[in-house]
Amino acid sequence: MKTIADILREHSFFEGVTREDLDFIAGCGKNIHFDEKQNVAKPGDNADEFYLIRHGKVALILEDSNHKPFIFQTVSDNEILGLCWLIPPYRWTVTAKVIEPVRAIAIN
Repeated sequence: MKTIADILREHSFFEGVTREDLDFIAGCGKNIHFDEKQNVAKPGDNADEFYLIRHGKVALILEDSNHKPFIFQTVSDNEILGLCWLIPPYRWTVTAKVIEPVRAIAIN
């Protein structure tokens, strides 16, 4: 069975990161599951972790009261979701809704 560190080592997002740093990052990670139609996040939520999507799909949706919701991106297998944690004020600005059940690693 692969550890979180093993999975991170194989992912292109972490290419060039030292083994020691990956082990540290893996210690901040946890396996997580989201069901279909579940919100991962909505505008205003704290952006204090990001997700390495292992399997499944998440729609990123722009919403406002004057327009119909608009899916502008779909994130799926082996992609990263939630890089809002990099940019102040560290809050989600879009809705992230699961469209196919998701297995991911959440990194805080």
